[in-house]
Amino acid sequence: VIHYIQCFEIDKMIQSGELRHKGSIFQVDVEGDQYGKPIAPKQLFNVKCNVQIISGTELLKSGVGVSSEFISVKLRFDKRITAKHLFVWDGGQYNIDLIRPNDEKTELIITASREF
Repeated sequence: VIHYIQCFEIDKMIQSGELRHKGSIFQVDVEGDQYGKPIAPKQLFNVKCNVQIISGTELLKSGVGVSSEFISVKLRFDKRITAKHLFVWDGGQYNIDLIRPNDEKTELIITASREF
């Protein structure tokens, strides 16, 4: 069982300059090509966002063995984003685990993870 931690307040509106990071959304083809060979993820679009690392990287740098890193991403609402996509930020590919829009559907908070 994985418990997700949310670093952002969902009801707080996005402020000017808050979306200071740049990420990308990629499409993953799980079936592969006609011979079953995996196909590289295809970039769909870029997003401006605010990323906060929840766990993993700091522990890894200090020498503690961990297997996963979790991030929380706040961005403007986009109905094209699904849990089948990858979120790429700062050279890392993260699987999207949870997508939570606010009530007005103006912003999203994504929880994503990657394995080391």
